[in-house]
Amino acid sequence: MALTIGHGEAAATSPGTSRAGGAILLYHRISEDRPDPQALCVSPARFREHLDVLRCHFEPARLLDLMDPERNRRPKRQAVAVTFDDGYADNLYEAAPLLSAFDVPATVFVVSGNIQTGEPFWWDELGRLLLETPKLPPTICADLNGRRQEWRLEPDAEGNHVPIAALRDWTVLHAEVPTERHRVYAELCNALRPLNQETRGRFLDRLRANASDPPPHPPHRRPLTPEELRQLAKMPGIDLGAHTVTHPVLACLDPADQSLELQSSRRALEAMIGRNIHTLSYPFGTRGDYTPHTVGMAQKAGYVCACANFPGLIGPQTDQFQLPRILIRDVDGHSLLRRLAEVGVGV
Repeated sequence: MALTIGHGEAAATSPGTSRAGGAILLYHRISEDRPDPQALCVSPARFREHLDVLRCHFEPARLLDLMDPERNRRPKRQAVAVTFDDGYADNLYEAAPLLSAFDVPATVFVVSGNIQTGEPFWWDELGRLLLETPKLPPTICADLNGRRQEWRLEPDAEGNHVPIAALRDWTVLHAEVPTERHRVYAELCNALRPLNQETRGRFLDRLRANASDPPPHPPHRRPLTPEELRQLAKMPGIDLGAHTVTHPVLACLDPADQSLELQSSRRALEAMIGRNIHTLSYPFGTRGDYTPHTVGMAQKAGYVCACANFPGLIGPQTDQFQLPRILIRDVDGHSLLRRLAEVGVGV
């Protein structure tokens, strides 16, 4: 697929051509925000350690440069690209200054719908209501996908019976759930994940109406605004990519709706920043979250490449519309090096 790239942007290869090699890291947030039940946050101090590791041991590269076989066929160090998913405000206020200080480029994949509406991401809203609200009904009932379901919160519906402050470090990665609230949160994440935005929104509206004095939305736990997105787009070394409109499981949508998500997100972002969008990240991004049809539609929509969410390296045979990425958690620099070595990223 031939593509003309604008000023300051790297040329891209067509499907099936050799890559220069490297690895792609996947981040979401740079923040000390707690609770963080999805384990999305990397603290600024640890992110600084990560960037120091990348500078000392690897060759930080732009995502599009990994697609360019002429970039450097034999780099002195393995090339590593940094990416962020979703488009949280802390990508501008916490991540971008550190990336600039270490001269490390990054691509930020943005959910265009949340940028336009200002609404929090649904998993954050669910966490706010279930894990931070003082009082909830003893039972949550809902019709999801045509089936009546209920989740019991007793004996933890009353917040004063739950040591919430002591459980601020719990995440869905923990094997045990400390309270019924946490168990229900984990189960509802799985139940809501494949639903469309309208159905999920109705459920959250009902839960919100039955919650007693939920705390306000934390100002730092929010998506970028359109103006902040434009600021981020102007920063040297920062590229923006699409992450759909509503962050659905694309595999659960029919082809027409998948195509709409892929194309509308790109058009909305281009309208907001006045620049072309070339890259895509599949929401959630595991192999079960998109289909071969999704991959084909991403190509037809005009993207140069698309990122997934399973570990691996970028090699000569890598499908540029199913680029593996290494999900990075809140670990120190030594642990990051070990994690990369486990995947096969050379030092």
